[in-house]
Amino acid sequence: MAGSLETIWNNQLELSKSESLLDEQFAVLTRLTITTLNQVAGQLGGKVLPIVYEDVNKLFMTWADFRKRKDFRDHMKAWFMGEDLSQLPPPPVEEPEKPALQLKEGDADVPSVSAEANAQPERPQGRGLGQEVEVPEVRKDDNPPVSS
Repeated sequence: MAGSLETIWNNQLELSKSESLLDEQFAVLTRLTITTLNQVAGQLGGKVLPIVYEDVNKLFMTWADFRKRKDFRDHMKAWFMGEDLSQLPPPPVEEPEKPALQLKEGDADVPSVSAEANAQPERPQGRGLGQEVEVPEVRKDDNPPVSS
């Protein structure tokens, strides 16, 4: 079990490192793309306008608006292919949250303290292939848990 915990810990460390490299990868890829496209635009003798800062900034603002949609992942093809995002169907309507039922001490439906203390959390019935498995949160410190 200790070997498995160590492997899981090391995998979590590697995943957290790869996340921090996304900004670096994005920055390099973006610079390479824009520089190359502007060189091609220059070789076409003004027939194509170069990409400028304002173009990139506008794209980030468009992305921020697009990302606010709860269903944005369902429309990634349209995003990547440069389709007109205004032609997408409207985002799904969010159901307003229902206020929690406010019970007072003494109400018949209020569980007693002893009932709450003795309650066992529900356990999922079996786990088969294709079912989600809960993954523990990544620890913040650099020391793996010590088994007793």
